[in-house]
Amino acid sequence: MNKINFALVLVIIIINNYYAQQNDNRKYFPHADGDMWEFFYSDGPMYVDTAQVFNRYDSTDANRNIYVTQTSRYINPIQIPAIPFSDTMSFKIDTLNQVWGRVHELENVIAFKLDAEQGEQWILKTYYDNGEVMGYEMARVGLIYEQNLWGVNYSIMNTFYYFASDSTDTTGLSRYGVDLAKGIGIIWHGGGESPGIMEIKGAVINGILYGDTTNVITAVENNKDNILPSILELKQNYPNPFNAGTNIGFFLFQNTNVSIIIYNSNGEEVNKIIDDKYYSKGEYSVYWNGKNMQGQDVSSGIYFYSFFQNSKPIKTKSMLLLK
Repeated sequence: MNKINFALVLVIIIINNYYAQQNDNRKYFPHADGDMWEFFYSDGPMYVDTAQVFNRYDSTDANRNIYVTQTSRYINPIQIPAIPFSDTMSFKIDTLNQVWGRVHELENVIAFKLDAEQGEQWILKTYYDNGEVMGYEMARVGLIYEQNLWGVNYSIMNTFYYFASDSTDTTGLSRYGVDLAKGIGIIWHGGGESPGIMEIKGAVINGILYGDTTNVITAVENNKDNILPSILELKQNYPNPFNAGTNIGFFLFQNTNVSIIIYNSNGEEVNKIIDDKYYSKGEYSVYWNGKNMQGQDVSSGIYFYSFFQNSKPIKTKSMLLLK
């Protein structure tokens, strides 16, 4: 082979490798040990913080499945877990570029399809009652679009999760959504029943710094809007959907009077689980048995539970009763 032919072959190899790298959809979900993401977290106008997510280690099995373990924390002050993430998260990236992990309260389901096209949807779980299908937990790629981050355009894949009574439905009871940037990973997490919104501030991927991970919130007083911390962390009820009863958890950051009221989809009061009762700061859980104030079972459907502090509404979440 002469020098000209050798140089031509070398150029072709370089070009093919470049396009192979560009088309590697696993870049939507970076999985190298040591990768780190930093997010601005907000839970309404009352609470802000900085959250960090770390890839602790990754491995590959004999079938070329990739396993990733992540941890997360707040840094205001340093504590875990960093809601809406968990303190420890495990994922498997299979040879079809499907990412298996946790979605909402479901374990080991396909959280992301990295090769999916816009509009593709799949079933995460089917709910049955006496052999009859009652509904589905669904995932759908809503949009694939371009977005500029830190002066560079990235391909963004939006996946959202919802409950639907028909597996062909494209919308339903919204759980939350996640945006993946190709080459960066998760850049946004929120909406629906998510307890807050995570927005990317910066990342370190394969040792390369993206964005800014230095100007973090180290104290609430340092925030430019001088936002005070929330008095409450209202958790999503569990289980959800539920059949007979469900638990509603909350954490108080200060002593206060508490009410929790259940409403139906028409905004009518169904039951008052806590009625203006004094609670000291700490973590609590209450149980709703799916009955109204007259002790009667309520019908299947979407319900809402609202938290009140000193008779003032603070936060509301939705839940689904299936019978």
